Amino acid sequence: MKILLPLFLLLLACTANALTVTVQSSVTPSTIVPGNSGYLEYIITNAGTNPVSVNLLSLQLDSPMIADSYSKSLGSVAGSSSGSAIIKFTAPSGTASGFYSAKATIRVCDTSCEDYIQYSIIKVQSPSTIEITAEPDSLKPGQNQTVTFTLRNKGEAVNSIVFTWADASGNILPLGSDNRKLITSIGSNSAYLVPIKMVVSPDANQGIYPLSISLSYSDQTGREQNISSTLGIRVAGDFKFIVSIESQSLVAPGMPGTAEIKIANAGTQEAQFLTISLLESSPLGSIKPAVIYVGNLESDDYDTETVSYVVGSTSPGDYPLNLEISYKDIYGNSYSDIYSAGITVSSSDYVAAQTRDYSFIFYIAIAVIAYLLYRKFRKKKR
Repeated sequence: MKILLPLFLLLLACTANALTVTVQSSVTPSTIVPGNSGYLEYIITNAGTNPVSVNLLSLQLDSPMIADSYSKSLGSVAGSSSGSAIIKFTAPSGTASGFYSAKATIRVCDTSCEDYIQYSIIKVQSPSTIEITAEPDSLKPGQNQTVTFTLRNKGEAVNSIVFTWADASGNILPLGSDNRKLITSIGSNSAYLVPIKMVVSPDANQGIYPLSISLSYSDQTGREQNISSTLGIRVAGDFKFIVSIESQSLVAPGMPGTAEIKIANAGTQEAQFLTISLLESSPLGSIKPAVIYVGNLESDDYDTETVSYVVGSTSPGDYPLNLEISYKDIYGNSYSDIYSAGITVSSSDYVAAQTRDYSFIFYIAIAVIAYLLYRKFRKKKR
């Protein structure tokens, strides 16, 4: 019994002096971009009653991580309190994406010392830059067309890509499939083509429609990333003009004449700032006016303009009246097209004969009108 008592007291003293310390670590930020710095924080919690001293015996970082200089002595932590130490490190430019470990050996001493080994995981991820373009960037109402989206990855390889797009107006829709495409992977500095069959509603107004693009993928660390962007698609119809002579005066060589030109917009797009320029059209000389400003000409609408000219020395027949139509679309793009319409030149004898016939009919009409007025006047006198 006398022998057991000293052993019991010794054991009790050892138990009283046993360290009750916990060590934790964290990495800030949670993901490091190559070329940037991060911070390792070690938190020492002393649950005992006596103060403890703390020293960092070693810090080993997986290559190519580099730790800034640090003091091995991390100070002391009083009983029933916590303390922390922060060490800066750098992920050099060119560091590959992945997970890197940091192993710290921390010695905590009271009347005795104990070593704690703490592992931290450093996650490095190069920024994944994916550019999205579309070709063509213009669609026509009522038509089916394939739009090819190009996903160009300027960062590190990405995996399990989900590509989606949507038009909030509901005028541009996928044809024969949904608006979601799955892609296994896109390598670093590589491009992936996503062809989509689309149809534009025939009732869609001309304008620019924003397509909402969403892209989700897994980076090299397995973390899911999301990209949202907007891509503009133009919706525009086509232009088709029909130029004709609505009416013209009866002319022979050497005679002046007039013609009424009709310009119909048979296309699906409004023509803005439309201007008509009369071009040299032999044998028609001195065409006036030389330039006619029409303004806006809507789809399925027409405009008529009258021009005058003098027929030169020529033979009877049909001759082209040449004109240039210049206009712009709703996006400000300029266009110009050359058209021609036929002017009929008759012989002098034919014009003279027609003129005599017209004169005879005119005089007969005057005589009939005069006779009717005379009879009406006679009835009133009676």
